[in-house]
Amino acid sequence: MSYYLAFKESPIAIIILVIINIFSLPITLIFGVKKLRKTNASLNESLEGEGFVAPAQVGEIGIALTDLRPAGTAKIRDKHIDVYSEGEYVLKGTRIKVVSTENAGVKVAAVSDANYDGSDVQK
Repeated sequence: MSYYLAFKESPIAIIILVIINIFSLPITLIFGVKKLRKTNASLNESLEGEGFVAPAQVGEIGIALTDLRPAGTAKIRDKHIDVYSEGEYVLKGTRIKVVSTENAGVKVAAVSDANYDGSDVQK
């Protein structure tokens, strides 16, 4: 709309506006990109100290609250925790042990103990 109004008053004004736009746009982009490069924020920078904090420790014992096929929920230290098994199917109510806490997950394995009565797991 502004080009139309300027052209209506003076045909030379439209040429001047186009020339100004042709030069100002690249200059603005060049300075903008340089300013962005100088900032400290970068997508490639890693956040130090901000990692996965495991809700359970390796070696802790718990009980499977759901079937683990291979993922499900377990109760460890009175907490309901999302866990995954080492690949095998683990039935609900089975005693489990934390094997590792890597890759933002808690890996568990079934504990085979024929005489286990569940006494060490708080319900």
